[in-house]
Amino acid sequence: MKARFQEVRDPKTHRLLGVYCQEDGVFESRQKGRIMRIQFPPGIPIQFIFDDSEPAA
Repeated sequence: MKARFQEVRDPKTHRLLGVYCQEDGVFESRQKGRIMRIQFPPGIPIQFIFDDSEPAA
């Protein structure tokens, strides 16, 4: 059985970045008391790709 909500975590730090609901097509992220929601077409699998913006010194 597939979970209704999927946690999206940073692969290096395992920090929770948000929650994705494929059924509704909504990605939700909560940071510093604010909520950001991104709407995608429902039922479409979304791929989250993480990368460093600057090389580590």
